[in-house]
Amino acid sequence: MTIPSYDNRRTYAGDGSTTAFAFPPPFTANTDLVVQIQAADGATVTKTLGMDYMAAGAGSPAGGSVTMTAAPTTGTTLIIYRDVPLTQSVDLQDGGPLPAPTINRALDRITMWGQRLKEQVVALGALANQTAAGLMSPADKAKLDGIQAGAQVNTVTSVAGKTGAVTLVKGDVSLGNVDNISDLNKPISTATQAALNTKANTSALAAVAFSGAKADVGLGNVDNTADTNKPVSSAQAAADTATLNSAKAYTDSKANKASVGLGNVDNTSDLNKPISTATQAALDLKANTSSLGSAAFQPSTAFATAAQGAKADTAVQGLQAGLNIEIDNTDPLHPKVTAVGSAVGGDVTGPAGGVAANEVVLFDGATGKLIKGSGIQIANVAKINAVQTWTTKPTFSVGAQTISSDPAANPIGSNDVASTKYVFDLFNYFYSTGSIVGRDSPAFTGNPTAPTPQAGDNDTSITTTAFVKAVLGNFAGFVFANANIALTAADHGKAIQASAASPFNIALPAGGAWGAGLAGPAIHVFNHGTADVTIVRQGSDFIYCPPAGLGGANTSLILRPGEDVVLLNRGGTEWDVCGGSWLASNAIVIPPKVLAGLNAGFAVGDILYADTTTTLAKLAGVAGGNVLRSGGVGVAPSWGKVGLTTHVSGTLSVANGGTGATALATTANVQAGAAFIPTMDVVLSAMGWVALTDAATIAVDHAGGVNRAVTIGGNRTISSPTNAKPGWPLNIEITQDGTGSRTVSWGPNFSFGVGGAPALSTAAGAVDLVCFVCRGTNKFVYTGIVRGI
Repeated sequence: MTIPSYDNRRTYAGDGSTTAFAFPPPFTANTDLVVQIQAADGATVTKTLGMDYMAAGAGSPAGGSVTMTAAPTTGTTLIIYRDVPLTQSVDLQDGGPLPAPTINRALDRITMWGQRLKEQVVALGALANQTAAGLMSPADKAKLDGIQAGAQVNTVTSVAGKTGAVTLVKGDVSLGNVDNISDLNKPISTATQAALNTKANTSALAAVAFSGAKADVGLGNVDNTADTNKPVSSAQAAADTATLNSAKAYTDSKANKASVGLGNVDNTSDLNKPISTATQAALDLKANTSSLGSAAFQPSTAFATAAQGAKADTAVQGLQAGLNIEIDNTDPLHPKVTAVGSAVGGDVTGPAGGVAANEVVLFDGATGKLIKGSGIQIANVAKINAVQTWTTKPTFSVGAQTISSDPAANPIGSNDVASTKYVFDLFNYFYSTGSIVGRDSPAFTGNPTAPTPQAGDNDTSITTTAFVKAVLGNFAGFVFANANIALTAADHGKAIQASAASPFNIALPAGGAWGAGLAGPAIHVFNHGTADVTIVRQGSDFIYCPPAGLGGANTSLILRPGEDVVLLNRGGTEWDVCGGSWLASNAIVIPPKVLAGLNAGFAVGDILYADTTTTLAKLAGVAGGNVLRSGGVGVAPSWGKVGLTTHVSGTLSVANGGTGATALATTANVQAGAAFIPTMDVVLSAMGWVALTDAATIAVDHAGGVNRAVTIGGNRTISSPTNAKPGWPLNIEITQDGTGSRTVSWGPNFSFGVGGAPALSTAAGAVDLVCFVCRGTNKFVYTGIVRGI
């Protein structure tokens, strides 16, 4: 085939359903294809031929296809490309033929290698242009010329793993999570916000007069300078003045945050920054909102204008009437809030009557007073609830308590207490609807079920379908056995299939397994295997079958392949054979009785035939060598010979050992051309390879075989063949010995035409096949040579 275009790859988008994908570029073997699945993130997995996919179409100029075991999922890309192994499998012999298909296949593989190599080179990117003078591009030379003198050795070759014109990003110095936001615009981190949520807003506490120094909050060394006006620190200025010293030796190192003056900065996003020590110190000066309660503060003028050390009153929402808030801000950072005064109004008045010990007192929301709980004592209140567990049996007073008899109030299956009337009404309901029936002769409806009686029972128990199947026509079940097995009472009534290639035993259930005196269980065993199966008894049981010679002491029987047997338990220990092909094949043959009316004096070999519709006659004996011939319908048979033309139809087989044209030919007969009947195996045997004797002059007997072979140990002459067989071929296989370069001269009866005799291969051990056809008794015409076979 040809490779008409540069086409080495196919890609397909996965859709989760398509599994068959065409690959039009030709390929020589299914193993030449590489199949990969590329995920959305670029990760690529190479699949395995025969497990993950199947390929078809190898050797076809039209290409082929790939069928995936599982469809590529949506979002992935299927990649198929050709990658031919760099091996050479074509071996042309010196002086041998040049078959075009073989050469084309080799050229196809070379072309495929080139296309794959080009694809790989292109994937590497553009290479530097070369110049004839220095094998270096002008751009590369300009880069090298720009290197400062003395910096060529031990210079920095890469920064953060990057070379060339390096542009660093925050991830290169381990600060990938740091946001590029000025300190003035940084958001409040999650941790800071959580801490602030526990503090009270200053707006709720009013404008507390505060004075102090920055040292009071641990910031004595901090200048009051805006971020935009902050000066450059001494350390930063010193770092900024550092320059590259051309005389200084540098080592290749990876940049880190310390390299850019941020050694103390943690790689944490602003949202996740922890609370700094300074911030925490400031937060510690705030009041926790949880300690201020849920009351809403209302700032007052008195509180807002109070001088340090003074006290101010204010009203707080939710306080009882008569109470005020007093705030002591002697310590401005830790003010004290106190509720002072006496609450007035809203007093709860007690019950009108006296309350005894342990009686329940309830609060009446309507009147705002306490009321007496009708004398119910605390000790008893705990036992009155919706779902009550009584510690002692309760006693209800007659007429004072009632229990519902309404079925709607007491649904069936609930744990509610029911009255006797409810139970009586429920029973009558079930009886009237037929849900329950009388014990004597009930009328069943639907599909009632009942326990299955024990197999063999003959009492008045209800008979189920399972019982009937176990003891009547249908098998009660099926058991498969291919190794030693002991049956039980549960297997009564079942069909037992034995199927194995090796003999094994099947033990019948132990006698009396149904119960003493219970008879009737039957087991049907059939052998579908290829080996004998022995059926044995258990315990003191015995297997009984007089027609087959099995008496009361018999313990087993052998079931041969294809046989079946039915065994019936008579109750107790006796198992009787009652059916199956085993009984027919193992029954004792009864000697036939002499038929009345026949003459005595029969001899061994006599044949009887019906001479009338009611009598038999003996066919008279004849000498050996005759066969029994049918006389036709209604005619007595007779002895006689079989005629070849009158009694044989179809092809007549001729046995070896005859004479002339009726005898089968041997290999020697075929080679000699004798008048015998040949068979194909004898003909092919006569055409087998026969060795010639190596000598200075090699003799060839054409009648001795048409295919001859010889290894020549020197320069030889092959004489004209004797016993020429016109029309027969003559093929001579010539092998060079270990020295090689041997030549052959041919006898005068070999004719090579104008081209002359062919030259043989010269390599040691080389094998050539020279072919002729016998044109007459004195001419063998050369037809060709196959070298290097």
